[in-house]
Amino acid sequence: QYTYPCIVKPLESAKGDKRDITICADVTALSKCLKHYEENGTTALIQEYILSQTEISTMGVSFGPKKECRLPNVIVKERFSNKSATYAKVMPIAQRPDFADTAEKIKQLIRSIGYTGIFDLDFLYSDGKYYFIELNLRNGAYGYGFTRGGLNFPADWCRYMLSGELPGQYEQ
Repeated sequence: QYTYPCIVKPLESAKGDKRDITICADVTALSKCLKHYEENGTTALIQEYILSQTEISTMGVSFGPKKECRLPNVIVKERFSNKSATYAKVMPIAQRPDFADTAEKIKQLIRSIGYTGIFDLDFLYSDGKYYFIELNLRNGAYGYGFTRGGLNFPADWCRYMLSGELPGQYEQ
């Protein structure tokens, strides 16, 4: 039993691409979509479709499981319709107090898996709740924007890996 609309995408992103992501309005559309996945030998992931005009993205750097994990800013992206531009604003997490608890949980997660390096995460924000989209354990699409804003995660991480010394604190 599914709630409609629902979103269908490859269970393993490496076995599909963005064109395989489909929003199904009803059981007929879902059946057609699942038939396509079966014909291509791809396992489908079916999720509730969450209508949201706000996406929250953040990028951080971890200096190891027993060291600091820094997550200073968020990018708030507002979508006003499917056919118009997206507007984004970078702000310190302190200016988004409803995200502070989530940010602490992200740091705990990164430390708990023992990750050292740059990472980013994406969330949808709808009806006062954050919905996790993805975690990338790499320098993601926002890396250059953060660097232009004065947060040079790649340089800080490289310096740490070469010297073992943590870089100075980031300004909020």
